[in-house]
Amino acid sequence: MLRGVDGLLSSVQSTIQVLRSFRWDRPEWALADLSRRLGRPKSTILKALTTLQAAGFVERVPQTSRYRPALGTLTFGPSMVQHFDLVRIGMPIVRQLALTPGHTVHLAVYDAGEIIWLVTMDARSGYSLHSRVGRRAPASVAAAGQAILAFLDPDSLVLDLQRDWRRSTPASPKTFPQLLQALEETRRRGYAYQADQIDPGIAAVAVPVFDEYDRPIASLSITGPTNSFRFRDVVEIAKMAQKSARLLSRRWQDPIGDPLPPPNRAAVSHWLRPHPPSREDLILRSAANALTILTLFTPEQPFLSFSEIHSRLGLAKSMVSRMLVTLEQTGALDRDRYRRYRVGSGLLELGLVVDAYHPTLKKARQLVNRIQEWLAEPAAVFWGSPSGALCLASEKALPYRPGYWVTFPDSGHERAISGQWLGSEYPCIVAMPAARVHDAAHARYLIDRAMSDFVSDSGTEASRTARLHDMVSLNPDEATREEVL
Repeated sequence: MLRGVDGLLSSVQSTIQVLRSFRWDRPEWALADLSRRLGRPKSTILKALTTLQAAGFVERVPQTSRYRPALGTLTFGPSMVQHFDLVRIGMPIVRQLALTPGHTVHLAVYDAGEIIWLVTMDARSGYSLHSRVGRRAPASVAAAGQAILAFLDPDSLVLDLQRDWRRSTPASPKTFPQLLQALEETRRRGYAYQADQIDPGIAAVAVPVFDEYDRPIASLSITGPTNSFRFRDVVEIAKMAQKSARLLSRRWQDPIGDPLPPPNRAAVSHWLRPHPPSREDLILRSAANALTILTLFTPEQPFLSFSEIHSRLGLAKSMVSRMLVTLEQTGALDRDRYRRYRVGSGLLELGLVVDAYHPTLKKARQLVNRIQEWLAEPAAVFWGSPSGALCLASEKALPYRPGYWVTFPDSGHERAISGQWLGSEYPCIVAMPAARVHDAAHARYLIDRAMSDFVSDSGTEASRTARLHDMVSLNPDEATREEVL
């Protein structure tokens, strides 16, 4: 938590701190619990939550009065990771290293006592791992974290690590002095090794990646079943990882040959706000403006310069500068090597949380799967309007990806129809193959039948299959043109 830093906006700090509290292991928060967790008054937390709600970042669950990330934060998920410099430069190296049989390779960065996985290259060995792109883990228990911590100043680690000391398994370090001893051993041999400390039955070897000032900026780790890591294997795997880490360091330090990323594509600047707050007087204006900056970034428009942000906000340059500095310090924003702003790694987990836990996304994926089953053609579900919609679920055969914003030109290949199938607060669009769907009424019939299956959960697979012929061959009277987008 940042306190008393000159030039930072306290309202923006507290609001981003609340936003980053929604995590994989805690996707929903009650007001009182969040107040105790952050050590701030309920009134302060309520204002931050109201501001986030007004901006479309969080929503209130009607049944429990808890808060959770809203659908719009799906934009901040793994779809943003590809635009990180480390990922763009390191992906070919990680891919080559992942050729090691039976192991998985990770690229991770450090953030205030935790690591964030930016790349996970699975070797398809079949075992289950804690790691996932955008997900976090305590740096003290993961080899990927220990490889970075070993080359940082120990005094600077005390606050970050002891403030929220966690052990994932009984094999994790028990105390801070025990961790320091392990870090000293990591420095001596040049790589970190851990077994069963974060996932039972899983071991990992990790090495640091240094910048031009010999500061650790990331780590490369190779993970596999513990019983496959004999001493000789560990040494050989560490040598392979160190060779790849040195190559990544050289490419990071020498940008010659690293092409400038392509310019932003025309973005669909629609940020949807399904739950307008009832108390406008609780909105923190500086924080609201800062959140508006975050809504400008999309997977289609991942980079923005200061002048672009300033021109879109229409505020004084000094205020925009203070908001950007605060967003950087809180991990909400970052800058690439060309000094352009982008969404920071601190918000990556939000996209994972909403993707894993939001009930609307579950319904959208079920709807896509059912239509694919019935029509033997790909389908997609979106949230929004034809002029700007967020893709929630899509088959890989389609050009749409979850987390991306799209518009709906008349391509003639798809029949896109709008409705309230995902809930009254979520106007959605379902795109289906025009060749397999006769008209709007036919499309609505298919969707209504699929949604009724989800609600009742009473139809067996056999009964649904028995209705398949009737659903696909139905050709009711032509619906009005307004129903079809």
